[in-house]
Amino acid sequence: MGVLHGIAALAAMVVGAGSSLAAGLCEHPRQMDGFRTCANVEQAFAEGAVVHYSPDPESEMATYMGAFHKAFPQIQTTYLRLQTGALYAKLTAERQAKAYIPDTLILTEMGFALDFQKRGGYAQYLSPEMAAFASTQKSTPEGFYTWDNQIVAGIAYNPDLVKAEEAPKTWKDLLNPRWSNSINVKLSTSGLQHQVWYMMRQLYGDQYWKQFAELKPRGFDSYVQQFDRTVSGQDQVIATAQYSGYWCFAPRVRRSRSFLPRKVWW
Repeated sequence: MGVLHGIAALAAMVVGAGSSLAAGLCEHPRQMDGFRTCANVEQAFAEGAVVHYSPDPESEMATYMGAFHKAFPQIQTTYLRLQTGALYAKLTAERQAKAYIPDTLILTEMGFALDFQKRGGYAQYLSPEMAAFASTQKSTPEGFYTWDNQIVAGIAYNPDLVKAEEAPKTWKDLLNPRWSNSINVKLSTSGLQHQVWYMMRQLYGDQYWKQFAELKPRGFDSYVQQFDRTVSGQDQVIATAQYSGYWCFAPRVRRSRSFLPRKVWW
């Protein structure tokens, strides 16, 4: 799930929740290259900077922010990358200190997005492009956040170390003592890992994670670390393998056929 801070589409001028935009769209949206915006473009250019917070890998953020700067060379970009739980903790601490640093924000956990809205963390902005989003992809009321991605996660393994017929095919297969000291997961503060934790408890009870802990799994805050270790042979299996991460490292890591039975937000 992607959560977009409620700001102008130009992502530089924050629109306050108490502004006239909260009541509806501006009368004359400005046409930019590929989208319309109600932002004060000249004022955004004059400010000349945008700060982005995200749990996305460094390489993705560098590409994303680089593309933004290419489209708007008048605006310098800065980003901070932290795992979702740590990022939200930093953000809430900043707000408590009355510090308003990021202009844009991505959270990969729906609970954090809803909590931030409840705390009044977003500035409301009703984009002229809001109609492009389905009703389920927008905050209630509209204008606080949107999402446009879903994570698919499953089990991945290194085919140089694990034969296909021996690879884990189900979530219970991950409890095999064979994977002791050779399996990795996301950190517990990850939105993805939290979802997996919740679902496995629903499916198999609390005992599942007690048995899983006996394998001494390694936890990482990025799928880059998970796949890098598995490709290099330091680990054999990824218990929470993001599909997007698999495609970055394929074909050296082969995905299994077991995927989460429900959606995982990104």
